[in-house]
Amino acid sequence: MTSLPHHRYLLSRLQREWNLIRGRRSTLQHASTWELTPRMLSSLDELLVLTGLGVEPADPSSDENLGRLVLLARHDDLAARVVLQRMLPGLSACAKRNSASFETQLDALDELLSEAWTVIRSFPIEQRSRYVIKNLLRDCEYRAFLKARRRLLVHELTDPAKFDLTIATHEAAAEPLATILELLGQARRAGMSEADQALVMTLLSTSTVKQAAAAMRVTDRTVRNRRHAVVRQLQALANAA
Repeated sequence: MTSLPHHRYLLSRLQREWNLIRGRRSTLQHASTWELTPRMLSSLDELLVLTGLGVEPADPSSDENLGRLVLLARHDDLAARVVLQRMLPGLSACAKRNSASFETQLDALDELLSEAWTVIRSFPIEQRSRYVIKNLLRDCEYRAFLKARRRLLVHELTDPAKFDLTIATHEAAAEPLATILELLGQARRAGMSEADQALVMTLLSTSTVKQAAAAMRVTDRTVRNRRHAVVRQLQALANAA
C-alpha cells in the first residue's frame, strides 16, 4: 500500500482531518439536518457515496445531492468540507495531468487545493446544476493552472496602442489592491516582520507561487507555508478592524 505524502502537503493533512470528523457525533448530527437521507448518518462517508463517489454507473441523483451540498456550502463550513472531500480523487487526477513528476504532482495538488475552497463557496449551482463534480474540478484547474497562462498570453499579444484603454477599463481593480496595501500598512505598524512584508509584495507582483518562489530564490513549498502564516496575520487584523 502506498503511504500518504509527508504531513507538509495539504492532501495528507486533509485526510487526517477527515478521519477525525467523519464519525464525530456532533458533525453527524449537523449533517443529518440536511436530510439527504431519511435517517441519521453513521459516517460522513455516506455523503460521498450519495454524491457519486465510487458509484458506477453514475446515479442521476448524485448531481442533485452534490448540488444541494454546494448550495449549503456557501454558508456552511461542514457542507463545504464534504464537497472538498468528494473532489479529492478528481483533484489528484488533475494534478497528475498537470505535472511531470511525483514531486511536482504534489506541488500541483497543493495549488489546486488552495483554489478549491473559493470555487466551492462561489460555484453558481443555480446555472450549472448538471455534471457538478466535473464542473467544480474544471473550475479549480482553470484557476490553478490556466488562468495565469491565459493572462500572460493576453498580455503578450496586447497591442501597445491599447494600453491606455486597458488601464482605464481596469481602474476598478485598484480598489481591492489599495485595501490590501492599507491592511499591509496596519500589519507593518502592528509589528509584521520585513521578510513577511516583502513576501506580500512579491505575491502581489507575481502571478503564481512558482514565480514568487523564483523571485525570492526559495522553494514553492516555502512560499506556500509562509503565505498561509501571513494570510492568518492579515485576516486577524481585518477581523479586528
